[in-house]
This record gives sequence, structure tokens and C-alpha cells, in this order.
Amino acid sequence: MDYYKKISNFFDRKGLTQIEIGEKLGYSQVMVGRYLKSNAPNFQFIKAVSKAFPEIDWNYMFKDENSFAKTKINEPAENHKKTPSILLEEIDVRLQVLKDWHESDTNKN
Repeated sequence: MDYYKKISNFFDRKGLTQIEIGEKLGYSQVMVGRYLKSNAPNFQFIKAVSKAFPEIDWNYMFKDENSFAKTKINEPAENHKKTPSILLEEIDVRLQVLKDWHESDTNKN
């Protein structure tokens, strides 16, 4: 979803009209409408929104929804399908290897 849609949804969820938003931010309804329909955010508008609505999550607003797909790690899917019991067995094996290593290392002294 584009930035302008996200910020419009933010205000819609608050039940605010463009007139109410403008009054709270010190902008005209026309300017608010322009910023809510543009995917090129204005820095001064962002500052005003941040001040008036500190709860807004700008990370979400500007997050590229497709960024995860672009950075996805190409690991085999079976690495993520291990059950807790299999993982615990693997941990036990690794702990035993560490214990054995520790015992052999302490016996050298």
C-alpha cells in the first residue's frame, strides 16, 4: 500500500475529516487533501502530523511492502519445519559435544 493510502487510512480510523485534520495541523482543507492524495510527502506536513499525532508509526507509513520479498534469505524450507522435539534433540546432541570437549580439555591439565 502506498504512503498516501496509509496516512489517509490513519486519519479515517480516527474518524477525522480533512477540515478537522487541517484545523489540528494548521493547514487548509485543500492542502490536507493534496497531501493525503500524493505519494510525495511534504516534510513540513510530516512534522506537523508528528507533533499533533505522536502515536503515528512512520516506519509503517514509509515501509516498502515488497522489501521482504527483495531481501528474502534463500534457505531450504525444511530448516523452518523442525518440530520442537527435533530441535530439543539437536540441542541435546550439541550440549553433549560441548560437555565432552570440556571434559577432555579439563583432563589435559
